[in-house]
Amino acid sequence: MRRSLPLIIILIGLAAFAVDFLPNLKIPTFADPSSGAATSRKLDTKLGLDLAGGEFHDAILTLRDAGYVEGDLSYAGGPTAHFAGLYVTGRGLQALGEWPLFDEIASPDTLALLLERFAEEAPIGDAANLRRAAQYARRLGAASLRSAAVGALAHVARIGLGLG
Repeated sequence: MRRSLPLIIILIGLAAFAVDFLPNLKIPTFADPSSGAATSRKLDTKLGLDLAGGEFHDAILTLRDAGYVEGDLSYAGGPTAHFAGLYVTGRGLQALGEWPLFDEIASPDTLALLLERFAEEAPIGDAANLRRAAQYARRLGAASLRSAAVGALAHVARIGLGLG
């Protein structure tokens, strides 16, 4: 195994070189069951983002300035930029519809609607509890709801940090 490891590394490097620098590389596919003929397809490594390097750089900086993405950016000399640890922030996830809009949930009516929606999908026992919580949320004022939310989030944070 020790003697074959350098050979495996070299083969992987050659395969990566072929994929990067041979744009029209075709790979064989399995035979089509209907026709029985073996086919080949073009190896495509692009994501479908038709952006040049500078356009991608500007797009990431714009998204970062808007607070949608975060990450480390370093310039390695010349026109080369390196993005490391790039991730979508909570605000970016909200823009994509993948994260709740907490400012809108701060309203008692909106929270009640959210709880009722959860109740529609929940098992019978949990649904009754969620409907009761929705009725209670409607009776709360906005300031009371915010205060309760801050207290609940602080409690969850303390438990998550092992302090509570």
